[in-house]
Amino acid sequence: DPKAGRFPAFENKRLPFSELIDGWSAERQPRRATVETYRTHLSEFAAFLGHDDASLVTTDDVVRWKNDLLATGRLAAKTINEKHLAAVKAVFGWAKANRKLESNPAQGVAVKSKKPPRSRSKGF
Repeated sequence: DPKAGRFPAFENKRLPFSELIDGWSAERQPRRATVETYRTHLSEFAAFLGHDDASLVTTDDVVRWKNDLLATGRLAAKTINEKHLAAVKAVFGWAKANRKLESNPAQGVAVKSKKPPRSRSKGF
């Protein structure tokens, strides 16, 4: 096709989760335990998705993962929000801020839950 030369060649820029975690940890310099925990949660997310390409992750993928974590019944809503989703939000948020991604697909995704009832008076 003679007109095909007008368009730039398509480049599939693969962006592995490990590259995002490395960049995030280099900038934020968290404790080693935090980095390892985030790596674990993102590797679980990658196993759920079947790939570790951050450029292919959508908000629907994050919601499906959240729902899958809830369906197992092993984790409390607070654990999912403050551990699993927090890792994805932090790393993808860093990627968005550093122009590696157009948007943070985990932004706004959270488990809504009721607070447990208090068993004693507020002033105790």
